[in-house]
Amino acid sequence: MVNSKNRTNVREQVKSWLSRSFTIQDLPSDERCEWAFQAAKEAEKVRVVVVRPRRENFLHLVSSVKLGAAHLDIIEKMDDTERERLIWGLRFELLRHALEFTRIDYPFDVIELRQTIYDDGLTQDAFFDRLRGLLRGLAVIHWSAARLGKGTEPTDPFDVESYSVH
Repeated sequence: MVNSKNRTNVREQVKSWLSRSFTIQDLPSDERCEWAFQAAKEAEKVRVVVVRPRRENFLHLVSSVKLGAAHLDIIEKMDDTERERLIWGLRFELLRHALEFTRIDYPFDVIELRQTIYDDGLTQDAFFDRLRGLLRGLAVIHWSAARLGKGTEPTDPFDVESYSVH
């Protein structure tokens, strides 16, 4: 297990890496979370939460996607077979990107993506590799939703929200 000084060093190191491209905001800790912060790129509507669970030697990188009303309306109008094909296709595509995910089911609410990285010997390259994987997953969901409009973007924005790990 990593001692508390190393835990603080990991937090500061990761924040330093991310602060070059993201706006950083500390988030409150609780009984499950030793520390957490949000890294945001508002222009790209991307928010990633970095969480250190208590008594663990890994970090979670988490981001969530909430589909806009226009996308949800398109999904609602699909027949059951078409909707199931969409759901299973999205699940398999995210698995191909080695992402953990939750809530990919009908009715859609929020789809949460997560990458876990152990901090023993954490390097900037390994950390950003996991972050890039998470961002690719967000792109997969965005493009899948955009494809629903059959070539036309729905007028509702594609909302990206962040949630902490529970």
